[in-house]
Amino acid sequence: MDGEALSFVCELTSASTRLVDWQDKVPVYGRAGVPVYLLLDMRDLTATVF
Repeated sequence: MDGEALSFVCELTSASTRLVDWQDKVPVYGRAGVPVYLLLDMRDLTATVF
């Protein structure tokens, strides 16, 4: 799917995906044209919007 067709992406981190969510997915979603990436970090209990 074309990222520009999405309004936003929201993900919850887990122990096994946390680093991938923070390090790998942020630039991938940006290059794909996703306008908003909401990351809910379940370990730190934070919400971050990119």
